[in-house]
Amino acid sequence: MYGLDNTSRESLQKHLRTADEFFRQRKYEDALVEIEKALTIDPRNTLARTFQERTRLAVKQNQKPAAPVTPAAVQAEDPSKQLPQLFRDIDLHLSAKDFRAATAAAQQILAIDPENFYAKAYLDTIDQQQRDHIAEVANTVQSAPTISVLPPPDLPKGSLAMYREMLKEFWFDGKISNEESQQLHAVRQLFGISAAEHTEIEREVKVQAYVDALQMAWKDGVVTENEQKVLQMMRQRYSISAEEHLSAEMKIEEARRTRTSRGTILLVDGDMETLTGMIAELKRRNFEVLISHYIDDALQVLINRTPDIIISEIFFDQPGVDGFALYTKIGQLEHLRHVPFFFMSSYSDDKVMRAGIRLGIDHFFRKPLDMKLVVTEVEAALRIQRAV
Repeated sequence: MYGLDNTSRESLQKHLRTADEFFRQRKYEDALVEIEKALTIDPRNTLARTFQERTRLAVKQNQKPAAPVTPAAVQAEDPSKQLPQLFRDIDLHLSAKDFRAATAAAQQILAIDPENFYAKAYLDTIDQQQRDHIAEVANTVQSAPTISVLPPPDLPKGSLAMYREMLKEFWFDGKISNEESQQLHAVRQLFGISAAEHTEIEREVKVQAYVDALQMAWKDGVVTENEQKVLQMMRQRYSISAEEHLSAEMKIEEARRTRTSRGTILLVDGDMETLTGMIAELKRRNFEVLISHYIDDALQVLINRTPDIIISEIFFDQPGVDGFALYTKIGQLEHLRHVPFFFMSSYSDDKVMRAGIRLGIDHFFRKPLDMKLVVTEVEAALRIQRAV
């Protein structure tokens, strides 16, 4: 999906075949290692992600004491096969504003697969829609002299928000490959997304991509000749009308008046080249960025500032000092214990990474960094942090 060359594609397939062999031999931990290697090559590969969830589920089931074999147990259906229907149930419950039933269905998915990302995202959606519904009812009671008998407007399916995010990522490079098109088709079938809904969301995504590009071009107050050419190409490729262009300009003006920081991120790394790329991308997405080249500098920054996220290199030029020392020190400070902590490094020993995760590290990013993955993980961590 990222336009892999033949060598990378063959390597990815080799890791997945090896993982499948380990899975058949019930060597689930070895299978997970191979899947992680495949995801390093293509972090968004749907097949690898699905295989990973299936293997994790097998690990959990394998850790449970074996039940006596009975005919009923032999014929028992794989619990993971219930997931598509449970997702459809959530959408139906949300449309009916039955938030309790929707929450129960999402929790049932997490009981089958505790790491299911979509179920966690649905719980956030359910909570937000429930809050909006309560506020809507309260406003109606306060303002209306009589009880309203008009039916409430239908709420959009929660899966559409997830599908919109997928389209944003796939259209990031200005086109959708055959593989990405197949993945989108599979997701539409799984979540019951209609062709009309796809067309509407895709249009919104294209217009928003143009808005983002126009905002970048206007950031310094001057649109260069090259920027004008890029914008013209986008208008043609995305079929942006004059009305949509005018609407985009109005959105940018509104954003300028209301812009606030999405959060503060502390980057700790001695490699200025890495920091430069990260700073540009994070600031483009409206994050405030603090930087430190050494661990001592980072600790000084943390005396006066409490960032929302910390991303640190593992290895530094200072002898006897590494990223794990920084993580340990932060864990000793009461006001920083809750801050999500990520590592980034070109060092890629799987055993070290797993050990770090067991210690409490939230995520490892391999260099060279995939900034789309970094931003995705940062945004997810902030949503979880602010929901607590």
